[in-house]
Amino acid sequence: MSQHIGDVFQTGVSPPEVAEDPTRSRNLLLIERYLVVLEENKKACCAAVTDADMALDMAGFVKRQLRRPAEKPRMSPALLALALVRRIIDAPEQ
Repeated sequence: MSQHIGDVFQTGVSPPEVAEDPTRSRNLLLIERYLVVLEENKKACCAAVTDADMALDMAGFVKRQLRRPAEKPRMSPALLALALVRRIIDAPEQ
């Protein structure tokens, strides 16, 4: 940390700020709204692990990935969101 501060003082240039991306903010708002809906569905269902629980966990993972500006997710936000809603053809219907 002190080395980083020393470098800033020597060069006179501060590190670039992370600009707030409007698309990223919109994605976070959509995911938060989706999480609220999933929470309501989870409360309405029985205590067993259901698709709603799994989707809620997946949505939480996507939300955490989008909130880390320094660490880029391995997948794009679009692919992460698609993974939440994609149906697997061989999976049984519930």
